[in-house]
Amino acid sequence: METTNSFSEEIDARITLINELWVKREYDRAISECNIVIEQTHKNELYRKEMKAYNLLGMLYRGKREYQEALNQFSEAMSIAKEHDLEMSEENAAAYYYAGMLLYNAYPPIPQVVT
Repeated sequence: METTNSFSEEIDARITLINELWVKREYDRAISECNIVIEQTHKNELYRKEMKAYNLLGMLYRGKREYQEALNQFSEAMSIAKEHDLEMSEENAAAYYYAGMLLYNAYPPIPQVVT
């Protein structure tokens, strides 16, 4: 689906706003904005931007210390990348990295006993 430049610019402006809200720790407002971006990008088949929004959503939930919800959002970003055959990028690499970090912290390795 083809989109206009003004629509793409509107999405980019919202993503910039979400990043600014994240820095200010205004997580709930940023989550609300993220959900708008997800809905609009999905409807307009802008899957790379949708994936980026899910990554941001994961970071926001991570900031709120809602780790399972953060993991769910990173997983959704990875699913979009796989479903739409998106090549490796900073956005989908970030989803794998942060999901791995959440899992690692939830289930740290068992220390080896040295005898």
